[in-house]
Amino acid sequence: EKQAITPNGIDADIFSVEKVNNYAGICIVTIRDGKIRGTKTHLVKDAFLETKNNLYELAVFNFYSSKANLPKKIFFTSPLNELCLIKKCIRDNISDRIIFPKTKNSFIKPIVSLAKNNAAQIIKNHLSKKEKYSFAYQELSEKLGIKRIKRVDAFDISHQYMQQGVGSCVVFSESGPSKKDYRLFNIPNEITGNDVASMEHVISRRLKYYEDHKPDLILIDGGRTQLNFTNKILKNFGMEEILVLGIAKGKGRVRATETIYTNKGILEIDPHSESFRLLNEARDESHRFAITASRKKIRKSNKYSALDSVKGIGPITKKALLKKFQSLKGIKEASKDDLMTIKNINETMALEIKQKL
Repeated sequence: EKQAITPNGIDADIFSVEKVNNYAGICIVTIRDGKIRGTKTHLVKDAFLETKNNLYELAVFNFYSSKANLPKKIFFTSPLNELCLIKKCIRDNISDRIIFPKTKNSFIKPIVSLAKNNAAQIIKNHLSKKEKYSFAYQELSEKLGIKRIKRVDAFDISHQYMQQGVGSCVVFSESGPSKKDYRLFNIPNEITGNDVASMEHVISRRLKYYEDHKPDLILIDGGRTQLNFTNKILKNFGMEEILVLGIAKGKGRVRATETIYTNKGILEIDPHSESFRLLNEARDESHRFAITASRKKIRKSNKYSALDSVKGIGPITKKALLKKFQSLKGIKEASKDDLMTIKNINETMALEIKQKL
């Protein structure tokens, strides 16, 4: 369906070029009589050595090769170093009546965004999993206005009813999760349940071992409070150069409604972008790693606590019981006589085991 976008029925074409690694995406949106008449996208492979200027020139001259149905205006979504040269070539070889507005009004701006997104999307559709991570890092770096991010460390805390607290640190490189660099940290009982104190404990321990393998970005599960104290910890360790982001769950914990916090405030980021997906994946992975470890500790604690309460049963006997009966449930279902087949377990101990379990 053709959509009306301007009140005065302009004729214009919008050109957008996006580059990622060895790929370039080109999108051309055609507007005639104030309506979108068509959108074309192209993927250019092996574009590593091509500049954006060259790609814009290629797109323009291929698109207007027939010199038919020319627009009155042409918009480029990126600032071009050689725009004057491209304008001259268009006026000399295609038409000298086309103008190139520097400003984009409120009706054109959404279409410019559409063209940019389409150009980026055509690249995403052809990227491998490894390349998608690289693209996400590039996208996030540009959004934050910093040098290229190559490593993200994400932290999370988990406990089970104020017990068995565990902190996790998962590492994402440009190739994705780097599981060999994952770390777990046990949290002292006296601060388990206090998320701020627990996070401070975990991050402080982790910073001691960074040395030459510091991350470019630390991601924490939380908002401004968690962000501020994490920055204070980094300052105490003399590592203020590490950027910190906080990711806070949205209302009702609905996916893609999270808020991203930076030192400068809330980061406006497209919830459907690769960079947003990267942050969510890192947060979810740190949560999975922490909660799995915490539950494992609880199971291990429960597994042995009942046997520990039986007088006379030490580590060797417990190991023998679990080896023969496979689990606490197996020990519970065993008869008194079966239990007495284990070395060092007499009738009194067997009856006590049955009673305790």
